[in-house]
Amino acid sequence: MYTFSIMDCSNVEAVYTYDIEASGDDMISLVFHFLDEWLYAFCAEPYFVAMAVRTIEFDKEQFYIRARGWGESFDLKKHTRH
Repeated sequence: MYTFSIMDCSNVEAVYTYDIEASGDDMISLVFHFLDEWLYAFCAEPYFVAMAVRTIEFDKEQFYIRARGWGESFDLKKHTRH
């Protein structure tokens, strides 16, 4: 999702975790909201870049997901474009 911004993802380290929750009216809207939550974490404080994400809870009947990402805050000096 952020590979257009950070081409070299090997520079991302697991400094801290960031949790998100998303829900939707159907599976398509759930996926949209799930990705939108990660995009928001990247575009707003703390400018979070995940190197890995794990699903903590997933309810496909209620269209709900909770996930945890391991990563760090974006740093223009460290996370360069190639």
